[in-house]
Formats: sequence, C-alpha cells, structure tokens
Amino acid sequence: MESKIKGTTIVQVAEIEWTEIKFRELTEEERADLDLDEDDDALVFDCKLPEDDQRVLLTLQAKNGDLCVATDTFYEDSDGPYLEFWEWDKVIAWAPMPEPFKP
Repeated sequence: MESKIKGTTIVQVAEIEWTEIKFRELTEEERADLDLDEDDDALVFDCKLPEDDQRVLLTLQAKNGDLCVATDTFYEDSDGPYLEFWEWDKVIAWAPMPEPFKP
C-alpha cells in the first residue's frame, strides 16, 4: 500500500517477529560438568538465539521500565553468546533485521 500525504510516501511494513529472551537455571548435571559450586549463579538461555555474526534488532528495558529498540551484532564463541555493545541483562527480546527500504 502506497499513498501520498503532503509529499510523503507511506509504505506498508511487515510485522516484526520478536523472540523473547528467556533463561533457566542449570541442572545439577550441567553444574557438575562445568564444575560449579552451589553458590555460583549460572543461567543458560532457554530460547532461540540469532546466528553467529548476525545483526539484530533488540528491545531493551531500562531500570525505570522504559523500553527502546536498538541494533547490535550477536556473536557466539567458547565463552558463550554475547552482543557487541549491549549486556544481556538489558535485553528482553531480539528480532532479525528487516529488509531495507527499496525505492
């Protein structure tokens, strides 16, 4: 759908499919494999994650509860999954980057 309003073109955009970031506690077997004590805090992701080196949209939540959208690159190595700029404790969801606008 395209229409002109005061010289502006409006283009219909596909809906973004967000994946909520979820964590779970390690099982006793996983803790033993990693040689962790009971006092060690350790969580693992319990959701689908992006592909390594994938640019993604993120929904971030500030301490005051405000939400915003940002972009970042997802990586995964021997230390586990990480983002180039943001820390996981601020991220509540991710989505693949949409296709760029084509004039």
